[in-house]
Amino acid sequence: MPIIIACAMLDEACYNGVALILDITPRKEMEKALKKSEMEYKYLVNCAPTPIFEIDFEGPSFKNVNEAFCKLLSCSKTDILSKNPLDILDENSRADFNEKISLAKNGEKIDENIEYQFVDSKGRLIWVLLNIKLIYVADKLDGALLVGHNITERKQVENLKQKLFDQEKKLTEKLQTSNEKLISTTNKLQLTNKELVTAQTNLKNLVNQLMISNKELEQFAYVASHDLQEPLRMVSSFTQLLERRYKDKLDDSADEYIDFIVEGAKRMKNLIDDLLSYSRLNNRTTKFQWIDLNDCLDVVLLDLNSSINESNTTIQYENLPEIKGDPMQIKQLLQNLIGNAIKFQGQDHIKIIITGQKFENHWLITVGDNGIGIDPKYHDQIFDIFKRLHTRKEYDGTGMGLSICKRIIERHNGNIWVESELGKGATFCFTISENADELLKP
Repeated sequence: MPIIIACAMLDEACYNGVALILDITPRKEMEKALKKSEMEYKYLVNCAPTPIFEIDFEGPSFKNVNEAFCKLLSCSKTDILSKNPLDILDENSRADFNEKISLAKNGEKIDENIEYQFVDSKGRLIWVLLNIKLIYVADKLDGALLVGHNITERKQVENLKQKLFDQEKKLTEKLQTSNEKLISTTNKLQLTNKELVTAQTNLKNLVNQLMISNKELEQFAYVASHDLQEPLRMVSSFTQLLERRYKDKLDDSADEYIDFIVEGAKRMKNLIDDLLSYSRLNNRTTKFQWIDLNDCLDVVLLDLNSSINESNTTIQYENLPEIKGDPMQIKQLLQNLIGNAIKFQGQDHIKIIITGQKFENHWLITVGDNGIGIDPKYHDQIFDIFKRLHTRKEYDGTGMGLSICKRIIERHNGNIWVESELGKGATFCFTISENADELLKP
């Protein structure tokens, strides 16, 4: 084995050219072994599957990084070595890591295992558990070796568990609150139920009283209107007799007074007749039966033939449905609606169109005209009893016609309404339930 020597020339004046020879072979061997060991260490660190990097606290700066660490950050070794170690940490981790460096420099003990969030080259956050080993050279702090473990998935699971725990906690609190509200509501419902039972009992008693009162009122209207007919007939008869015998024999004022009496008696008779018809509507015991509206309408038009011809009225209808109801009342209903259309004419030629349509559980019948129309603000009021929109000088009548129509439709478990504007005619619509006989109103 070759021997490495070191020569040192001494002062010739003192030693007459004598040289000192030292054998440094062991030292060189040691340096060579140390260099080899360092290369092996770097190789092992670089090939390790776990992210490893070494930093210098003075910068701080990277001294070395392995391939696993570069792969973790999706970045090249050159790029990482050019960065400040603090730049690859997120804001919260950066402040904590900087504090750890300061503590280490001051000789204080630091935690060897710390969790930090790194930011890779694509901006993604990666959780890493770092094992920190401080490096000393000649008892002086030189830096640190850090070994990392990717715990991102574990942290995600922990975060998910925490979220689920928080959600469960919130749900538990909500459930507890809901249970408390439910208990409170149940207690209130128990009280309310007692009040409801009492209210139902009172309502039932009130309905019974109302039915009795309504029946008595209908009976009174019937008796009153029926009994009024006889004295009215007497007044009307004697007035007409007075008119025939003394017409033009008295002064003009007397003739005018007689005319007023005759006209008033006629109006009174019409009013009593309509009131009597209205009071009889709910007292009918006729069973509902199938009615062909086409045939029913033919009879109505025959009764109104004189008014139709005098007013130059055209009526269109075809393929009307069969409905179930009271034949006499349905006839009266159609007669009133058509009679109104003829009465409230707005043009020389009156046109009335009647249509019928079957729906799932009811029929819809419409009676439309080209008459004077009705202001929308009166659409609901016109069905009230004795409601008139015009004076008797403009249009005669008692104001009972549409009230009777409404009463008939209600008895047939239906609805009635009008669609109209002033000057644009009116369309009266009514429905009749398919099972009206089963829901027959008394």
